[in-house]
Amino acid sequence: MLKQKVKELPQTPGVYLMKDYQNQVIYVGKAKRLKDRVSSYFQKNNQHSKKVLRMVHNIYDFEVILVDTELDALLLECQLIQSYHPMYNRQMNQSLNYLYLTYDQQVFELTHDKKQKSYGPFKNYKQLPEVLTTIKETYQLAGIEKITQLIVDAQLPEIKNLTIEEKDSEIRGLLSGENQVILEYLKKRQAYCIQQMNFEYAQKLQLAIEQMSLFIYLITQQKEALCSKKLLLSLPINSEETKHYFIYFGKIVDEKITSSKVKPDFSDETKKKPSLPTSLRKSQVDPLFILANYIKKVVAGKIEGSVTWETEKRTDKN
Repeated sequence: MLKQKVKELPQTPGVYLMKDYQNQVIYVGKAKRLKDRVSSYFQKNNQHSKKVLRMVHNIYDFEVILVDTELDALLLECQLIQSYHPMYNRQMNQSLNYLYLTYDQQVFELTHDKKQKSYGPFKNYKQLPEVLTTIKETYQLAGIEKITQLIVDAQLPEIKNLTIEEKDSEIRGLLSGENQVILEYLKKRQAYCIQQMNFEYAQKLQLAIEQMSLFIYLITQQKEALCSKKLLLSLPINSEETKHYFIYFGKIVDEKITSSKVKPDFSDETKKKPSLPTSLRKSQVDPLFILANYIKKVVAGKIEGSVTWETEKRTDKN
C-alpha cells in the first residue's frame, strides 16, 4: 500500500509526515522532490542508519503537504517539528530547551524564561555552561578558583589591568554581538601554553576556542538577520512562475507568485508592517536561521534565485 502511495507522489517540493499504527507523527521531513525522497525510505539501502531503519519499521502511513518552493518546505518542516515533536527528529526539535542569559555584577544566570535584560534565546544550550565558564576564567570574574586565577594570570597578564567596568563592557559587547575580543584572549592563552609545551592545556583551549567561535557565530547571525535591510527574495517555481518573498528584518511579511517575467509589486501597506521584536521567542530562532542561511546561499549562487535589497535599515539596538 505504501509503495503504491509513493508512486503517486509528484516530483515537487513538499513536507512529509511519517506516522505509526496509532496515527502518531513519528518523523517530519522536507524534500525538493517529494517522490524521490519518500521512496528512498522504502528501498533497500546499506547507507540507512539504525535510527532510520527503526523508523521505517514503525511507519504505518504517511501524509504529504505540497508547497511552492524548497524554502517553503524548510520553514514548514520546522513549524511542524516544533508542533508535533516527533520522536525521530533531532534538529529543530529542542526549541523549548533554548536558554536565555542574564549578566549582572559579574554573575551569569541561565533561565528558560526571558527576563528584562536577557540575551538570547540561545540554541546551543547544552554547551552554554562550558562557554560561560570560559568567559569567567578568561576575565577572572568573581568566584573562580584560586589555582585557575594563577594559571590565567600567567597566560594572559593584561587582564589584570582591566577595570571591572571594562570587563563588563567587553562581556556585554560579546553577548550582544558587538565584539569578538575574547577569541584573541583565548588564542594568546593557547600560545602561552604551546610555548610552555603544555600541549594538553593548549588542546583544552582549542576546544574552548571552537565552542566560543560557534557561540559568537550564532549571536552575530541572529543580530545580522534582525538588523538587515528590507529585501525581496525571488525563487523560481518552474520555467514560467516565480515566487517572491518580501522580507522585513528577518521575517517574511508577504508572498506573491507571478510570471517569471513580471516584477512583483508589494503594497505600501505590506512594507509598513512592523519588524520582529528586539528579542525573539524560542520558536522564532530556528526559522530565522533557516531564512538567513537560505538567503546567503542564493546570494552565493549555490541556489537558483535572486535577492534585491532596499535601502532602509533598522536603527534600534538589540
